[in-house]
Amino acid sequence: MKSLAVVALAMFSGCGYIRDRARDAGDIFHLDVSLGPQIGGSLRLTHLAQAGLQFEGGKTGEGAEDREFETGHIAINGRWSGIYKRRGSERGIGPESIEPHLYQRAYTAEYEEEYRDQPRTADEFGFSIAFFLVGVEMGFRPVEAIDFITGFFGVDILKDDNRPAVSEDTETWMKDEKQHDGSEEDGVWRPRPKPYTPTK
Repeated sequence: MKSLAVVALAMFSGCGYIRDRARDAGDIFHLDVSLGPQIGGSLRLTHLAQAGLQFEGGKTGEGAEDREFETGHIAINGRWSGIYKRRGSERGIGPESIEPHLYQRAYTAEYEEEYRDQPRTADEFGFSIAFFLVGVEMGFRPVEAIDFITGFFGVDILKDDNRPAVSEDTETWMKDEKQHDGSEEDGVWRPRPKPYTPTK
């Protein structure tokens, strides 16, 4: 009994263990609130069963003088929290990540490459709804819930312990915005290093 207590103490002591359990708990859910032109909604029962029709942002035309409108997002997504903006759409009924890809998402967005695709992991159950100027998206990841539970017993099934949390604040975002000159070489966004790659 004494040896078991020593093992348990060594296993659970320290801030690292508590930090990893807290991060695992945060990975289970994500919340995204959006402000700007948008309409539609979607329902996700994993990547294999999705249905939705949603539009965000837009353009007044194709000319150089026409304006583009993007929808801003404030998000809490596990180890990543911050803001981004996008325009585009998603639509379809069926699977997204396997053939014939009946559900498709097409967005042009700041930070989309490392952030936007992270919330929708293959196992996620979730929904989104957008009505004119306000939208919300929520998701639940069963595999992350299992990882959270097994983590209490020292089993890290997703191998994500010790991975850092990432935060993007408004000041940093605006500073990066000023670096964009609008040229073709400048691109739509400058990808940052990914904090982690989620299950697809």
